[in-house]
Amino acid sequence: MKRLLIYYQSKDFKPAFYNNIQKLKTYFDSAEINNIILYNNAINNNLADCVLICSSKIDTIIDGIKANFNAIPHLLITTKNNDLKALSLLEFGLKDYLFEDALSKLIPVINRELKVNKALANSKQAAETLSNYIEQAPLATITWELDFKVVSWNKTAEEVFGYTAAEAMGKTCFELTVPKGLVETASTIFKNLLNQTGKIDNVNETLKKGGATFLCHWHNTILK
Repeated sequence: MKRLLIYYQSKDFKPAFYNNIQKLKTYFDSAEINNIILYNNAINNNLADCVLICSSKIDTIIDGIKANFNAIPHLLITTKNNDLKALSLLEFGLKDYLFEDALSKLIPVINRELKVNKALANSKQAAETLSNYIEQAPLATITWELDFKVVSWNKTAEEVFGYTAAEAMGKTCFELTVPKGLVETASTIFKNLLNQTGKIDNVNETLKKGGATFLCHWHNTILK
C-alpha cells in the first residue's frame, strides 16, 4: 500500500467530498491531519510518499507547506474559485491540482507522481552507489568531462598520481598526467576515444605530481 498523507484545513469540508476521500483509503494507506505541526513532523520523518492537500482556504496553509513541495509529491484538491492561486503554486513545486468534482481522476494522478518520484529516488540511489564504489575502488579511477577536466578523482588516484582530489578537480589531464612530450599523442588518443574509433586501452608514460613519470596502463570507458 502507498502512504498518502491527507492534509486538510477547511470549515466547509463537505461530507460528499469526505466520502470520496474515504474511498481512496481502500487503495492507499492514508493518514489525515489538519495541523501544521503534525504535517511538518510527518514530512521530516518521511512518513508519507505523497501529500494530498484538501482546502478551500489555500492562503491559510500554503505559506507553511510550500517549502516542502519538492521533498515529496504534493497534490492539491481545491475549489474552482481558487484555480488561479492553485496554478501559481506550480512554480513552487506543486505537482498538480484538481477541483473537487474531478476526484475520479485522482488515483491515476497520484500513481503517476509516485512513479516519477520513485524513479528519481532510484536514480539518485544508483548514482550514490556508483560514486561510493568509485571512491573505494582499488584502482585509480578518474572521471573526465568531454574537455578532459577532472570531475572525480578517487583515493587510489590520489596515491598513484600524488594529487589530492581537491588539487585535481577542474584541471585537465594535460595539467596533471600527460608529459609535455606526449601532448600530441594524448590528444590523438582522446580524439579517437570520443569518436569511438580508437583503442580503449593504452600504455604510456604518465606524469605524477613533482614531475616524475612512470609507465601506466590506462583503460578508458565512455559514460553515456
